[in-house]
Amino acid sequence: MLPIARFATGLIMAIGVTLFPASSMLSAQEAADPHAIYESRCAQCHQPHAREFAKAALTLQDGIVTMRSSGAPLELFLDQHPRGLPRADAQALVTQFKAMLETGFLYQDKCVTCHDRASTLARLRLFERDGVIQGRYTYRDISTFLRNHGRLTAEEVDIIMKMFHRQSIPSAPR
Repeated sequence: MLPIARFATGLIMAIGVTLFPASSMLSAQEAADPHAIYESRCAQCHQPHAREFAKAALTLQDGIVTMRSSGAPLELFLDQHPRGLPRADAQALVTQFKAMLETGFLYQDKCVTCHDRASTLARLRLFERDGVIQGRYTYRDISTFLRNHGRLTAEEVDIIMKMFHRQSIPSAPR
């Protein structure tokens, strides 16, 4: 693409983002993406990122994500939320929050000092081929790589790998 065409495309996209709110522009793939849902529907009133909200406002009680302030199940709270949320989006958020709470915020504690947010790292630097997560540029098996990276224990490597599998990692180019 010529530089002027690239500039024009970028300008058109920037204008589109300004004129049309992100919540109205979610694609079918993003609709199932809890990060995109949270950032477009929730971050305006709550913490900017889902992880921060989960850490501050949610807890797990008997495997159910509940509101820390009231003890009410998050699913019930979202069903009655004043701004409304499609059922599929609410379920995607509950599932994501549960998974986040189950990891104990390991990624934030051990990885975020050097790396992007987990969703960003997974989407930009990793890909999945035949169920194996690999580095986008190195083609390394990330599970094997993590065994000698970041002072992670074997259990922590398993937790991080499950977390990466939850992210919307692109498939390998064919």
